[in-house]
Amino acid sequence: MADSGKILSTDNIIREHLLDLTSIYDDYPYEHMPNKFKLPTSDKGKQTLTEAIDQNLYGEAAHMVAFRIPHDKLYPWIKALHLVYYEHYGKSTRYEVRWFDEPDNWSEKTGNKTICIELSTKTDQPNPLLYKIQLHINTGLIQIQGNHKETFVTLDFPVLLQIVEKVVAHNVSTSEDKDSTKIETAEQALQSNITDTAALDINHNTFVKIPSGTKEASNIESENQTMEQHETNVVSQSVDQNNNMEKFMTCMEKHFTNALDQICQQQTDMLVSKMTSMDIAYKHTIQANEERFTQMIDKVESMINKKTNLERENGELKCKLQHINHETTLEKELMKTKLETKCELLTQKNKTQSDKINKLDLDLGEINKEMEKRKNKIESLESSFTALRKEQRN
Repeated sequence: MADSGKILSTDNIIREHLLDLTSIYDDYPYEHMPNKFKLPTSDKGKQTLTEAIDQNLYGEAAHMVAFRIPHDKLYPWIKALHLVYYEHYGKSTRYEVRWFDEPDNWSEKTGNKTICIELSTKTDQPNPLLYKIQLHINTGLIQIQGNHKETFVTLDFPVLLQIVEKVVAHNVSTSEDKDSTKIETAEQALQSNITDTAALDINHNTFVKIPSGTKEASNIESENQTMEQHETNVVSQSVDQNNNMEKFMTCMEKHFTNALDQICQQQTDMLVSKMTSMDIAYKHTIQANEERFTQMIDKVESMINKKTNLERENGELKCKLQHINHETTLEKELMKTKLETKCELLTQKNKTQSDKINKLDLDLGEINKEMEKRKNKIESLESSFTALRKEQRN
């Protein structure tokens, strides 16, 4: 906010300041500016939008936003920055503006050139710098960096866009007014020449009234002489009138020719000026289209490279998957073979064990029979023994 208490707005700036580019042409001559913009060297710079800000392009830690401008709006953007920061903020007691160029001396079209603007506050002494603006002349890239970059995005940037459009419209209309003024001046000069010529020739074309002769009945000879003199004067006046008319037409023709030559020359100059402006605009348009085409080519090449990398990675993944499937198949077959072998072994072992168990069952049956026999025999012997002992006792 400036000293007068006026907030930053497009209407206030346009109402208080001129929009012509004369001062900007004086400070930054055309011969020191590039004929066309180059692409930014950094990847982030190439991804910036034209006269629009992508706040997610840079990381939060960078405290930076950026955008690019068309080549044909380079001078209007410098004018808009001048009006906002030099005229508005620069005349405030609350802010301090430092405007400088890098390098200090621009002597030719080539070389890196930057317009730098530092906006600082006078109230926050520990950290006065709000943000720094860098306009890179060779690429048309504008970078804003600082802790208060959001202030630029929300407050300054919309006003700058509106001022740029107003400056462009004003200078285009001014050029057209100058051309129409030239035509009106030529037409007025032609009309003035025609009027002056007519006045001059009319003054030179002096007609003499013939006084009527006095007829006297008594002097017929005098009357005849008067009639002859009258006829002579009429013939002489007719010849003089024809001569004056020829002079008048000749003079008119001369002035018409000169006036038409002036109009043709002025129209030729105006046409050449228009053609020059159209040529410059056409070159700017071609340059902008070339830049956009180059960007599109870069994007297409990048997409082609990404597609090639994805196809290569896809092929590698397919090979790995086939290899894994092959290894898995082999492992399955080996596991199947092992399991079948183990199953056969276990079957045989089970059969052998079953045979052994059956044999043991048979042997156990024989043993049980034998033990039964022996048990019976023992019981018989015990009975005999018991009987024998009784006999002995008796």
